[in-house]
Amino acid sequence: MHIFFRAVLMGCFLLATFILSTSSASAVTRTICSSGCDYTTINNAFISEGTPDTTYQVQSTYNPDAESWPILFPSASSTLTCGDSATISQTNPVGDNRLYLSTSSTVMNCTFGNISLSTSAVGNSGNTEPSGVRVLNNTFSMSATSSIELTNGATLFEIRGNNNINFLSTRSTTTNGIIQDNSFFGRMTGQGGGAIFDISTATTSQVQILHNTFVNQIADPGRSSRMISLKGSDLTFATNTLRFATPHAD
Repeated sequence: MHIFFRAVLMGCFLLATFILSTSSASAVTRTICSSGCDYTTINNAFISEGTPDTTYQVQSTYNPDAESWPILFPSASSTLTCGDSATISQTNPVGDNRLYLSTSSTVMNCTFGNISLSTSAVGNSGNTEPSGVRVLNNTFSMSATSSIELTNGATLFEIRGNNNINFLSTRSTTTNGIIQDNSFFGRMTGQGGGAIFDISTATTSQVQILHNTFVNQIADPGRSSRMISLKGSDLTFATNTLRFATPHAD
C-alpha cells in the first residue's frame, strides 16, 4: 500500500514538473532597441512574432522616431514592457497614433507621450470587445496627450497603478473590470469633448473604480464641470479623490 501511494505521488510530481517545464519553455522574450536587440521597432516585433505567451521588452535605447503607426497587438497573449528610461512616443503625431490592444494584451512599466492605448474592432475577431486587457504601472506624459480609450470596449480587464492618464473613455460595452490606484492628469477632455473619465455606454456593467486620484487641469469652468461621467449598471465608484488644479468659482 505504501509503495502504491509513493508511486502515485511520484507520478503527480513528474506530471506537475512536466507541465511547469512545458509552460516555461513556451514563454518567449524578445527585445526591442535601436541596435543589438531582436527588433528595432515594436511594430516589426509584433508582426514577425505573433506567437502566444511572448513578452516584448523595450530597452532604454529604443528609438520611437523609427516606429510606424498604428501598432496592433497580436491576437494572442502578449506583454509589452519597458526597461529603465524607455519611452514610447510621437514627437509630431500624425494620422493614427494608437497602440491597439487585443485579447490578453498586457502593457506595463512604460512611459507614453502622444500615444493612445485603445481597444478597437481592428484585429478583434467578430468585432467583439477584447478580453483580458491589462494596463499596469505606466506613466503618461503631462505635456502631450496620452490616453486610454476603450473604443471597442473590454471585458475581464484591469487598469491599475498608472500615472498621469490624460483621459479615459469607453465607447462600447465594457464589463467585469477594475480601474484602481491610478492618477489622472486631466489636461484635456476625452472624445467629443467628454469628461476626463467617461463611461458613456448604458450597457456597461460590473466595473469597479477604486482609489484613483482625478486632477482636472482645464481652466475653463464650463468644460471642467464634467470631470466624471458614468453610465451603466452595477458600477462601484468608491474612495476616489477629485480636485481642480486651479481654483474655480463654481
